[in-house]
Amino acid sequence: MASCRAKDHENEIQGFLAHQKDRTEQQAAMNPRRRSQRNAGRAQTERRHRTGGHQHRWRETTLIAKWADLEWRRRWQAKAKNRTETTWKTPWGKPIIPLYEDLTKAEATALFLLRTEVIGLNAWLASIKVPEILPRCECGWMRQTVHHVLFQCPQYQRADFIAQCASERLHEVLSNKRSAQAAAKWLI
Repeated sequence: MASCRAKDHENEIQGFLAHQKDRTEQQAAMNPRRRSQRNAGRAQTERRHRTGGHQHRWRETTLIAKWADLEWRRRWQAKAKNRTETTWKTPWGKPIIPLYEDLTKAEATALFLLRTEVIGLNAWLASIKVPEILPRCECGWMRQTVHHVLFQCPQYQRADFIAQCASERLHEVLSNKRSAQAAAKWLI
């Protein structure tokens, strides 16, 4: 039975990879100029097939690793539906580690907490049913959320932080290296 499931997974991966290859070839056929560029780098791409997750540059990607990545991607996309946190809105293949480069441990932790919105603000504490905690902010706003604290709450001075942000959309701010690091440093 286990070998039957393994064979099913292998067939599924092969089908997925064939679909990706067909799609790439169709895109190349529509744009002949890029076709030669793709063929030039095809050997490197096949040798270092990197999709998502933690993968080493010097190791070839095995079939099981490709399947695991595909399975994680499916789970991620299923969980991400109807979620508002920046972490869930980030595309699967987008590298996140550069956001944390050059930050201290405390700043990196602050950025992680901001991106997940699992942080000791009243809205989150009330959502996990901490006794005697209401989601209301001390300023009177109905929910003390990451967005409220970073952009709206009159209790905080944030002119320097706002100047470094290109947007007031929380997802964009926490997905851009410069503004995400500014947010983490401001919070600390």
